[in-house]
Amino acid sequence: MSGEPTDSINEFFYSLKTYSFIVADAIDKQADSLAGTIRDTLSKSEWIPESARPVPKRVPVPERVLNAVGAGKGNGWWNRNKWTFAMVAVGLVAVVGATGYGYSKRKKDKKRRRAKKVGNGGRREVVGN
Repeated sequence: MSGEPTDSINEFFYSLKTYSFIVADAIDKQADSLAGTIRDTLSKSEWIPESARPVPKRVPVPERVLNAVGAGKGNGWWNRNKWTFAMVAVGLVAVVGATGYGYSKRKKDKKRRRAKKVGNGGRREVVGN
């Protein structure tokens, strides 16, 4: 049933959790950016002794270097097998969905036979399982 109080509460807490993660990720990115800026500034300053200066931020390795090593695009297992994986995943979802649908339909179609009542509340017929 839609509109139950528990559904609203569950939606609220799910939304709260989702937005909390989004805010936490944004704060984390800002803190990393601020830390990188401070690190770069302090590593270039002359008034801090050489032994106390932080190491400057590393420059990322260019993609063409990764491609030469074989770790870049075009050589990975995923790129070779992504269509096979996609077809297996779609097939699995279809089988699970069809099985679940058939099972739920079978459960709904089973109607229990009830014996007819008599005016005094008793039953008129005997019904077996």
